[in-house]
Parts: sequence; structure tokens; C-alpha cells
Amino acid sequence: MASFSSDIAKYAKKTGLSIDNAVIAVCAEASTSIIKRSPVDTGRFRSNWFASINDISTQTSETRTEGEAIADSILKAQKASGAIFTLSNNLPYAIKLEFGSSKQAPQGVLRITADEIETSLRRL
Repeated sequence: MASFSSDIAKYAKKTGLSIDNAVIAVCAEASTSIIKRSPVDTGRFRSNWFASINDISTQTSETRTEGEAIADSILKAQKASGAIFTLSNNLPYAIKLEFGSSKQAPQGVLRITADEIETSLRRL
């Protein structure tokens, strides 16, 4: 079975991107997918995804928008070359939503996105 690193290397070769830029592209795509796939009642959960580099964010926000969450995650992905990129949601009900408490996303959002990206990279 191929590793994620070799999948990224194949993706980089196929797209003509450097390894760093391939990782940036995958991080940006995954973050955007996770945010957009997040179930919406008030929109607070969707807008409370926070990207960080070499750390795990503990932030939450009452006023942030989905667009700001996406823009921030893409910006951080672009700055994460050679670092650890994380995306976290610290609302108290985030884990419940990931494990099926929402009819909008009964299979969660993180696991589905991870599976889709892995499948997409392996098809190259």
C-alpha cells in the first residue's frame, strides 16, 4: 500500500508542482472541502474552523464568517511549507457533529474529506 507521501509525490509529478506546492494545494483543498461540507444551522460551526501552523488553534468566534474561515485556511496552507498544518474546530459540539448528530452530515465531514482526498491522490 502506498504512503501519503508517495501519493503527494505522484500528484506533484503529474501536476508539475513542487512537493511543497502540492502539499499546499492538498491542504487548501481539504480545508475548503471540510468547511463547505460542514452542516449549517446558524453557520457558527462552519465559520469556526481555524487553520494553524505547527500548533493547534484553541480559538472560537461569534462573528467570523465562512468566507473568512476559508480565506484564512488557504493563507495558512500557503505559509505552511515544511511545517505542520492543522485545521480545528473548538466548538463543544464539533465531535458530536463529526460522529453523526447532524442529518445534514450523518457521516461527518473530516472522515469523508480525508477519504476523498486519499482516493483522489491514489487514482493518479
